[in-house]
Amino acid sequence: MRIRSGLCGLIVFVLLLTSVLHGMEISDLFKAADDAGYIINSSGHPELYTTAANPRQAAMRGFVQQGICSVLWIDNVPRLLVKVSDAGAFIADLIDQDGKPKRIYSCNPGDIFVPIAFINGGKSFYALSNRQAEFARLIEINCIDGSERVIHTDPENKVDLGGIIIVGKAEPRLKGIYYIDDRIRYYFFDGEFAVMHKLVTAKLPAGDILWDSSSDNGRQWIIRYLSDSVPAAYYYFNFDTKELKLLPSGNYSFLITIGETSTVQPMSYKSRDGNTLYGYLTIPPGSNGKHLPVVVFVHGGPASRVFRWFDPRVQALVTAGYAVFQPNYRGSRGFGKHYMTAGWKSWGTGTLQNDITDGVRHLISEGIARPGEIAIMGGSFGGYCALAGLAFTPELYACGIDIFGISDLVSYLREVQNEQKPLQPMDGVMCGDINNPADLSRLKSQSPINFADKIRAPLLIYHGTKDDLIKPEQSDKIAAALIAQGNVVKYYRNQKEAHGFGTPDAEAELYCAVLNFLNKHIAKK
Repeated sequence: MRIRSGLCGLIVFVLLLTSVLHGMEISDLFKAADDAGYIINSSGHPELYTTAANPRQAAMRGFVQQGICSVLWIDNVPRLLVKVSDAGAFIADLIDQDGKPKRIYSCNPGDIFVPIAFINGGKSFYALSNRQAEFARLIEINCIDGSERVIHTDPENKVDLGGIIIVGKAEPRLKGIYYIDDRIRYYFFDGEFAVMHKLVTAKLPAGDILWDSSSDNGRQWIIRYLSDSVPAAYYYFNFDTKELKLLPSGNYSFLITIGETSTVQPMSYKSRDGNTLYGYLTIPPGSNGKHLPVVVFVHGGPASRVFRWFDPRVQALVTAGYAVFQPNYRGSRGFGKHYMTAGWKSWGTGTLQNDITDGVRHLISEGIARPGEIAIMGGSFGGYCALAGLAFTPELYACGIDIFGISDLVSYLREVQNEQKPLQPMDGVMCGDINNPADLSRLKSQSPINFADKIRAPLLIYHGTKDDLIKPEQSDKIAAALIAQGNVVKYYRNQKEAHGFGTPDAEAELYCAVLNFLNKHIAKK
């Protein structure tokens, strides 16, 4: 499900938190869902995900139109509704048997709140929250008085909660919890589960595993194996028989040849204001890692993040001879409250974009990137960052690639305000209110369309005609402005696509164009 104000990340974060690691449903550029995803069916056997809409999905579409961004259910009846207050903060209402709401939880603007599951027969529920805390942690909330009990927070004080392992639909039982920095760190509350995790890990190559889906009794599981250099693989595992069976899945052969991939290296660097920032660097196979043409691959959201795991689009770039830098700029989620909120209202000309720029300058100073042969690319909000990089630091990039991105923040936010007013306060917190003169002035100064005359590098633009999240007019305007002043522009308008890629063929076709464009504008030596 995509919602119009999805650019502003926190709402996407609420709706997709649990699916980030259960289907990889991240709307960033080239973060397509796995070709095959599995669940355990009612008989305890693996079953491919179905695309058929269930009653909850249909109801959720209606809820979103009312400004409700998250729901917890009991027996297919919505019992907890989370929405955005006029101040732009999450508030949660418990619905009683008569349909009357009772305010059970509220946060401050900028806080994260994600309900996970009712427990104790509906007397309380698990949630992820960073209210009065730096890092999002697992809490239990009492449905009678709204009191909060902290279940677990990151012992290393490094990252937000990644997810939990629970079994049982009628009465969920907590088995473990995990955090994600460069790898997955598990903490188990069940001794048998800890033993089984160790057993499965020993049977698989070095990498990470996720406990994706279980039977109601918790004895049969779908496990996902994750690595930085091979595609995700799904396995069926039986606690009783210890059977571990590989399940069929896509191999992304339309982009790369397995075996010609590179490892993804965690990277940290200092920002201009002295903060430590995080990202990933992938260099071409056989390279010494020095004086390379570099593609700066910017994630969307902006409150998303880059993970270390295999991305066929990154691997296609490195096998073609390009190093790939993926920054988790401030504004990215997962690294704590201050890391995320520091990127708000600082797009294009402030902290968020500076973090990308500082990462590029770090690569140059370390002798990794070859000046004059650096490209910037991204999709959705990442596409906006690509345009901003070309407009506000034109000396840094030899070319750019904008995939269904935003060129005019003001017109984008005006469309959002007109179409989904209940969610508008969240936009105000993250990027500003176009009805406020100071915010309006700043948003204009952060919009690449108003600085098209500063862009001098060749640009590839792609947009789907059916995109109703970021309308193709955003690309039409910047393309027209650049063509009028004589810039090199390759503009691809796909008549069948929306915000993303409906088929692997569409994505592969674009990616061939991307590689041809890079080969022309960044010399490889």
